[in-house]
Amino acid sequence: MSVEKFLTELTQLTELLEKVTDKLERIASTHSEDHEFPAVLRIQDAMKILGVGRNTMYKLVKQPGFPARQFDKVILIPRDRLFEWLDETGRGPSN
Repeated sequence: MSVEKFLTELTQLTELLEKVTDKLERIASTHSEDHEFPAVLRIQDAMKILGVGRNTMYKLVKQPGFPARQFDKVILIPRDRLFEWLDETGRGPSN
């Protein structure tokens, strides 16, 4: 593969990633009618749910098994998976 072709494909993939990130951010900002928090949480939402500060939240995100996914610079956490993780681990603000 030539360098030019590689760079073209890399540019296309970067643009696609930006589009996906934008869509995920829009999804994360919408609220479900049945829940106080959106279906896909950002770090700030998870901090509120868990009752922890920023440093603790980023430590949790790095733990194996924690249900966070990073897309470029955005970390997203599926709300339902976070609550399942809390149930499975017995962790939470009061523990």
